[in-house]
Amino acid sequence: MLRRLMPVQALACLGLCVGSACQTRAQECQQFIGRVNQSLREMDARPQPKADDLAAIANHRKLLAERYRDLAKEVQALALTEPELVSRAKQYAGLAEQASAALSQGAKALNDQNPEAAEASQQQFDRVAEQEAVLVAEINRFCLGQP
Repeated sequence: MLRRLMPVQALACLGLCVGSACQTRAQECQQFIGRVNQSLREMDARPQPKADDLAAIANHRKLLAERYRDLAKEVQALALTEPELVSRAKQYAGLAEQASAALSQGAKALNDQNPEAAEASQQQFDRVAEQEAVLVAEINRFCLGQP
């Protein structure tokens, strides 16, 4: 079964910021989080292929790989200025690119009827998802102004 990256959690507390630096952080966090969450919601909205239809699963992974590649570009194109958020956004874009690569490899492996390579690509994707969860926690702490 294909597992996906988890969405960056929405932050309701950003409205409590006071001061221009805090406002900039809040606006940039909302921009970044909004972009990522919207892309992930769109990915979630795609119908899931049947578990026994390997061709459909391969095509699904190929389309998700393209969407993760697009997400990486979208995140990189954001006009962020907060150095810590810029750094984390760059890391997130890198993880989206890694997810894209793993999904592309998985699609190719399924098309080639290579279950070992398909499983290896799934494990690679799972490792990216674990890294993404840690990064999301860091981003949320930063955006909430927590140490």
